Amino acid sequence: MATVVVLNGTSSSGKTTLARAFQSLAPTVFLNFSIDNILSALPVTAIHSITSGADISNIGIPELVRAYYACVRQLLELGHDLVIDHAITARYHAEHLLASVESHRVIMVGLESPTEVLVERERARGDRRVGMASAQLPRIHAWLVYDLTIDTSVVSPHDGALRIADAIAEGKCDAFERTRAKLSQG
Repeated sequence: MATVVVLNGTSSSGKTTLARAFQSLAPTVFLNFSIDNILSALPVTAIHSITSGADISNIGIPELVRAYYACVRQLLELGHDLVIDHAITARYHAEHLLASVESHRVIMVGLESPTEVLVERERARGDRRVGMASAQLPRIHAWLVYDLTIDTSVVSPHDGALRIADAIAEGKCDAFERTRAKLSQG
């Protein structure tokens, strides 16, 4: 049984930064596997369409999400511990997530940050459409229940990583089951 840390937050909420910080102090080797690993395989024009807010109906996002979670499942089945991140903004994202991590140790971590901080991060990055995070806010935490919530505007990546490591060590992670129950209720 492998361990998977699920990071969910809007674009520019600090998922990748926190994942890297966690990797540096994790008790075992954790692979950092993000939906961005799949999306970066797209042609540059498709990536530009996604980041600019253009029509992406021809890209097959639902199929790419399904492929991402199939990869997550396979990596876990092969025994790799993972820290994964994907902005869960739709029910089918959550359903694919749950199916892919079932029968493994799961810690669900919700990332939060005030809108003004997210907008500033988007501006500083330059590779995200300003406003993408704000658009995700109303639904980013609609589908999952968390073992741990971290406000990345006030908690450093190192301290957030320590909180995740402590939660894993304590072993009191039940948000996966609570999320499954939430989704089964409709």
